[in-house]
Amino acid sequence: MKRLITASAFGVLLSLGAASPVLAQDAQTETTAVCNIATPCSAGDAGTIAISRNGAILTITDVTTNEGWRIAGRRTTGLSVEVEFRRGTTKLTFQAEVEDGVVEARIRTRTR
Repeated sequence: MKRLITASAFGVLLSLGAASPVLAQDAQTETTAVCNIATPCSAGDAGTIAISRNGAILTITDVTTNEGWRIAGRRTTGLSVEVEFRRGTTKLTFQAEVEDGVVEARIRTRTR
């Protein structure tokens, strides 16, 4: 049996033998916002993240998850900080960095 697997930014095409191909789509969104570090930054549906700043260096000081979400990974100090949250088949990645003197947050959500 011949197996062909092709991955693209829009999904994964699976074709097994002469059967019809199946297209599996990932739903993905991305938002960007200025993060006021005087109060916790929103991590969308997943929770909030408190960040401190010393020049261009950011430090995550606290992470609060909303019900049903868990922290799957984090990078807590540096020019860029990141927290990965998971809930079921949904992955939400919060990333913040200093851009033009302000802290900008990028939130990417992907559901399989």
